[in-house]
Amino acid sequence: MEKKSEVGVYLQLIMVQLIWGGAFIIGQLALTKQPVMTTLLIRNLGVSLGFILILCYSKKYRWLMLPRATIWPLFGMGLFGVVLYNILAYWGLSLSSAISASLLIPTLQPLTTVLITHIKEINQLSRSQHLGLLAGFLGAIATLTGDWSLHPGLHNMLGNLLLLLAAFSFSLYSTLSKSVLNHLPSLYTTAYATIIGSLLFLPVSFFGDHRLILENLSIEFGLYMGYLIILGGVLSFLWWSHGVKYLGLSQTGVITLLMPPFALMLASVVLQQSISLLQMIGIVLSLSGVGLSTGLVKVSIPFFVTINKKG
Repeated sequence: MEKKSEVGVYLQLIMVQLIWGGAFIIGQLALTKQPVMTTLLIRNLGVSLGFILILCYSKKYRWLMLPRATIWPLFGMGLFGVVLYNILAYWGLSLSSAISASLLIPTLQPLTTVLITHIKEINQLSRSQHLGLLAGFLGAIATLTGDWSLHPGLHNMLGNLLLLLAAFSFSLYSTLSKSVLNHLPSLYTTAYATIIGSLLFLPVSFFGDHRLILENLSIEFGLYMGYLIILGGVLSFLWWSHGVKYLGLSQTGVITLLMPPFALMLASVVLQQSISLLQMIGIVLSLSGVGLSTGLVKVSIPFFVTINKKG
């Protein structure tokens, strides 16, 4: 891969983290205009339509026959990654802050994915991974405590708990995706899971407030949804799959650590949301935990070294 092309791929991946970090802020703004279910219904259908158009008219991507082994995992990905994750994340956003979402979801999701993946062999995790999990969950506790000190109240507490559940739900999505990626490229995996999830979401949306508030159908709301659909839902995944193809999962995974700082910066500037010292400590602990537990960061810790005594 040429150096110039590699730089272009890295720039795309950095832009993806900026877009995904901004999605929490834009999502919270969109929820001031329409109910959660209405916003999600428009977003999910819009993203699905985008992927359908790409698969129908793109010369690079075409519809692929689904291997039988991928059907149930894709169904699970649609359920956990599109239906449950979006409901929990956006419902949590409507009660809590974009800062909480940007700190909790991107950092807890990789940690819970490691736990789910190694649940049967937890004793086989390395000491660095154990340290990473401990640091990550301590970071989550610090983040929650710091947020509750700024925004006391049951609504905010419930919102943060929903964000925690959203992170766990997306971990299940990530775990299921590993088996599908053995049979399908990453873009197809995302596209098919999104389309299936949107179909599953249709009947679910009628159980919540799915009113369309006509007086709030403004250019402003249209721009919010355009961001969430085109940038946050379609273009970012095209760039992400391109990065995974050329750089591999491990190198692209390192770049995901940029999302929380980007989101934090945007939330404080755009929404004027304050951040406490505990939340700052929480993000440092959480990012360190993600790096250690996923193997993105490797450290040598002297007191973890076994000393063999002679004689």
